[in-house]
Amino acid sequence: MQYFLQEVGGIKTTIALDGIIGRAENRALIEYLNMDYKFLEEIDPSKYAIIALIDTHVGMGNNPLHNKFPITIEIDHHQVNSKGQRAEFSDVRDNFGATATILTDYLLSVGLKIGTKLGTALFYAIKAETQDLGREAMLSDRKAYLTLYQIIDFRALAKIQRANLSPQYFQDLGRAIRRTAIYDDVVISTPGNVNNPDMVAELADTFLRLKDVRWAIVMGCHHEKMFISVRSNDPDSDAGELIRKVVGKMGTAGGHDMYAGGSLPCEPEPGAQWKLKEKIRKRFLAELGHDRRRKGKKLISINKKRL
Repeated sequence: MQYFLQEVGGIKTTIALDGIIGRAENRALIEYLNMDYKFLEEIDPSKYAIIALIDTHVGMGNNPLHNKFPITIEIDHHQVNSKGQRAEFSDVRDNFGATATILTDYLLSVGLKIGTKLGTALFYAIKAETQDLGREAMLSDRKAYLTLYQIIDFRALAKIQRANLSPQYFQDLGRAIRRTAIYDDVVISTPGNVNNPDMVAELADTFLRLKDVRWAIVMGCHHEKMFISVRSNDPDSDAGELIRKVVGKMGTAGGHDMYAGGSLPCEPEPGAQWKLKEKIRKRFLAELGHDRRRKGKKLISINKKRL
């Protein structure tokens, strides 16, 4: 979007983000792009004539500006949940598998040349979001994917996809595996505190690969917030609607048919975290037609005598 605005309108822009860049692949991508960006806390959005939201929109729980400022542009591929105020220019296409596909379409439509680095970034975004075109990918995503495939840096892409992982990653993974229970075709994991919020989504993607599982749900706490990721391998499911029902007014949630996410306040005290986790777990089980009192079958059994 920065490249598009500069080339088409001569508009100088600042890339800003909220939170942290937790996923190893994303950090590797930022390093590859040598991207210049700022955190929202370092700037005053009110001093900018134009504010653009990318991969989020007004009314979404992951909108870092929380509707405090008038939004000029919003570009997203998530479903519009509210019927309230929209940005001056709103391009929200929930029939697209990735926001990167929309932006690729912008660049191609005006005839802008897409360089190798930008092309690699857009390609990886579509690839990751749609899981190699296997999750909610549409014809538009496939066309953008194949177009970008011709210009990408394969060596750089391999390094991004196989980025180095921190010891904390494996600590979170090990704790999650120990705290995972199976309820027929539903797997629920509660790793407790995680090193970064992105880990919750990564774990959900991983547990969905478990044999005979239709739903994967992961709940993890980070900085007094509980982050929830829901995944399904059933194209006829509605993960977004499921998590909205479960979270309700306790927090924010949204997503697509096969994947969704949300967050809600989470007290740091372990007892309070456990009560909240149990409340959410029981709600998921009830919504999915299971007995909310079930304890589930542990993914792995720990023999304390051997420890």
